[in-house]
Formats: sequence, structure tokens, C-alpha cells
Amino acid sequence: MWYSVCSRAFGKTACRSVGAQGQERFTMAVPKQKKGRGATHTRRSANSKLATPARSECPRCGAPKLPHHVCPSCGYYKDREILVVE
Repeated sequence: MWYSVCSRAFGKTACRSVGAQGQERFTMAVPKQKKGRGATHTRRSANSKLATPARSECPRCGAPKLPHHVCPSCGYYKDREILVVE
């Protein structure tokens, strides 16, 4: 014969079933209500945000550029001219 034993700790209830010979089995948590479509989509879309690429300022001309790339305005990278820009 199985019977349930529930305990409450830290605001949560944990139930377990105990048999006549002392064997134990835990019951799983079951949601009380179905989650709506909006809640499901909101949860799933939290990981699919697009990050904007990092921007840095060119030390030579001050134009915005991608880090570790040649500056498209002046053509310099690490104080060396890589591209000839007119």
C-alpha cells in the first residue's frame, strides 16, 4: 500500500510516495493549467535576439569601423596603410 508524504520547505511543496516496505518514489510536478501560445512563443524567442555588431572608432580618422578590420574611410589598420582610399 502506497501513501503520500508532503513537506513544505522554502515556499515549495515536495511530495513523495512511500510503500509498505519503505520503498520511496517521487511524484513529478504537473502544471495546473496549459500555457498560452503567446507565453510559449515569448519563452522560445528569448534566445533568438540578433546582436548588433560591435563598433569601434578609428584612431586615425575617428570614423566608426568594425574591430580588427581595416578602416573603410582611411584604409589604415594598426597604424599601417593597407588600402589606398581616395
